[in-house]
Amino acid sequence: MNAVLAWTSLLALLAVINWIWTGDAIQVACFGAAIFAALTVTLAVHARRRSPVETLPLLSSGAVMAAAGLGLLVFGLSFGEFPIIAGAVLLIGGLAHVAIERRH
Repeated sequence: MNAVLAWTSLLALLAVINWIWTGDAIQVACFGAAIFAALTVTLAVHARRRSPVETLPLLSSGAVMAAAGLGLLVFGLSFGEFPIIAGAVLLIGGLAHVAIERRH
């Protein structure tokens, strides 16, 4: 199953739960926009796919660390100082790892 399609399904389930729980129109609209964007990406990816064989790209652990650090840093903007510090450390470590990977 396509990961984006799974994400869309999870968003749809959470949208229904949120709609039942709160009934707030702005939250339901935000979930609807996210579902629409995810479905658009899914359709675009499936339209461009030419071969039935899927290949996995090489994964960079440094890029994953940097992305997680950036996400944690942004999360910390809303929730406090500790996630900002942890995210900054993880981001710097990830970028250093990417620099080492690029050298080799």
